[in-house]
This record gives sequence, structure tokens and C-alpha cells, in this order.
Amino acid sequence: MDKNFFTYVKEHKNIVIASLLLLFILSFSLFFITYNSKDNRTKRYLKNLAEELNDVNSTLTNGVKDLTIDTNNTKDILSTGIENLNKIIISVSEVNSESSDVSSLKENLTNALNSTINLYDNSLIILSNPENVKNNDDLNKFNTFKENCILDYSKLVDNNIKISFSDDSLKFIDNFNNYMNTLIKINRDSEFKNSQQKDFIYTLESFNDDITYLNEDLTLAINKIREDKRDFQGIIDDIYNKEDTFNNLKNKLAFLSIPEGCMEIYESLNEYLNTYSAYLNTIKEAVIYEKTSSDVDDASEKITKNYKNSTSKRNDVLKAYSSYENKLKNF
Repeated sequence: MDKNFFTYVKEHKNIVIASLLLLFILSFSLFFITYNSKDNRTKRYLKNLAEELNDVNSTLTNGVKDLTIDTNNTKDILSTGIENLNKIIISVSEVNSESSDVSSLKENLTNALNSTINLYDNSLIILSNPENVKNNDDLNKFNTFKENCILDYSKLVDNNIKISFSDDSLKFIDNFNNYMNTLIKINRDSEFKNSQQKDFIYTLESFNDDITYLNEDLTLAINKIREDKRDFQGIIDDIYNKEDTFNNLKNKLAFLSIPEGCMEIYESLNEYLNTYSAYLNTIKEAVIYEKTSSDVDDASEKITKNYKNSTSKRNDVLKAYSSYENKLKNF
């Protein structure tokens, strides 16, 4: 049989060659038609778009800076990336096909693109509002977006498309995690410090009624007592009450913890109290001297000098208080 076959081939060589040539042409034509069918061309187009997604992700490596990220550069990278990803999504959405394979590829690629945009958007929000990153919920949210990307990328394997974060891109994501951990620590410390500062300011503001009482001008009351020829004991009692209030205030301030950033206000209040102490002593001395003088007329020069001294000290008090009040209001 083999001999007859080779004999036949030899005798009909031209026919055999023509038959083989025809078979090759038919096979090549079939391959060419299949390769260039609408569905296959659409699949290749979508695969090229998938490669563009990989190219966008590869730009993340430009944001790496040592163990963290270059925030300014990363903002530009993410903004440009979002813009390019949206263009790819538009291109994918414009694809029309009744093929189930194409529809599956289109859906999976769209999901992968949306997940990537969500990751980029979230990262950009963090970079734009770093003061809002305060706990692990923000970190977990970022990592969830990353895992969603990886999951959606893996689904494209069924469509013979490989999309993944490169090792360098994963380095960027790890560094972004480091950056967020740093933000959480800084913001927690800042929030704690701010809380301490607020409590300190609230405590100082609770002294306002006492300070208002201490700042009362006794001159009018003293002049009225002289006019009515009444005893000065009422004024002296008021001065002693002010002295008690002043001492209580000094004690409260002595036991206060001073948060970072509040030393200037604390020192300003201390300056006020120091000047008030000098004023309180001079007004008390002036009133007691006038009350105990056997001859007010003979002692008038000394009395006038005492009150002039106390008035000068009170002006120092008001000046110190004004400085303290401004610092408190502007904190």
C-alpha cells in the first residue's frame, strides 16, 4: 500500500502539489478571516486598552520617595492617572458587540478601571486633606480599594488579559500606607494637644468673673464715702474679699498643667496677677491710712500721694490685663 501511495504521488506530483497548495491557502484564508473577524478585532482593541491601564499604574512608581511618597509629585500622578483612566473607560463603553466573550471582557475591564479610579480618587482625597486622616478606618478603606483592584484584575485572566500592580507599583502602595500611618500618628498627637489646649483655655475663661471683680475701680466708691462722710470699713472689707479672690486665683493657676503652645498666655496672666498684687497692696494701704488718720486734713498730702500711687499701679494692671485678654481672644 505504501508503495502504491508513493507511486501515485510520483505519477501525479503536480496534482498533489496543487492540492497541498490549495489546502495551505484555504487554511491561511480561514485563519486570516477568523483573526480579522469583528469580535477578534474588538477583543484585541480591548486588550490594548487593558495595556493602557497597566501603563497608567506603572506611573505610580514616580511617586516613591525613600520609605514614603513625594506628596506633590503624587498629586500630579494621580490627577493625570484619573484623567487617563476616564478616557479609557469612555473608549471601552463605546464598544458594541453581541458576543458573550466580548461582553464579558468589556464588563471585567470596566470593573477593573472603576476600581482603579476609586483607589486613585481615595488617595487624592487623602493627599488633599491630610489633617482628616485620624484612625485606622482611613487606612483600612485605602487597603480595601487596593484589594478591590487586585480582585477585579484577577477576573480578567479568564479573558486572557493580565493586569496587575508591578513590584514597583506595590512599593508605592506600601509607601502610601507608611505615609498614612505617619499622618494618623501626627493627627492623633495634634488632636490630643488641641484637646489639652482647649481645656486649658476653658479653665482660663472660667476665671473671667473673678478677674472682672478684681478689676473694679474703687475710686468712685471711695469718693462717695467721703462725700457722705461714711466709714471706710465697707471698702476695706471689699479689698479683703478681693484679696481672697486674688489668692484663690493664684492657687488655681499654680496647679494648672500648661499644654504646649500655651506658655505665652500663661505668662501673660501671671504678669497681670503680679501687677495686680502690687496694686492691691497700694490701694489697701491708701484706704487704711485714710481711715486711721486722726486728722485727714493734716494727712491729705500723704493720702493724695498714696492714691496717686495706687492709680498708677491700677493703670499697670489694666495694661497687663489688656495684653492677656488679647492673647486669649486671638489664641
